[in-house]
Amino acid sequence: MASSITLSAGVRQNLLSLQSTASLMGLTQNRLATGKKVNSALDNPTNFFTSQSLGNRASDLNSLLDSIGQAQKNLEAADKGLTWSSPPSRSPSRRARLPSRPPRALRPSR
Repeated sequence: MASSITLSAGVRQNLLSLQSTASLMGLTQNRLATGKKVNSALDNPTNFFTSQSLGNRASDLNSLLDSIGQAQKNLEAADKGLTWSSPPSRSPSRRARLPSRPPRALRPSR
């Protein structure tokens, strides 16, 4: 059973206007939810790929920064281990020293 509804020109224009408003509201809600003005290459290809490239670069730099922080902590721990001071009851001038020559077992034979 097919039925058709006829709309006057004014009602049809109002319906199209409401559909357009609903579409724009959906787009705005998506932008608010994601925090991005351009969410896909369909919105604006140039800005989308630029944004994606900059996001990847920022991720790489954050990874490098984490690695640098870890290396710094390792160096601080190694330095602390090599230059530990003796307990306060002993002379403060006593510090761990590396041997000037390797033990006999590690010396090259002649």
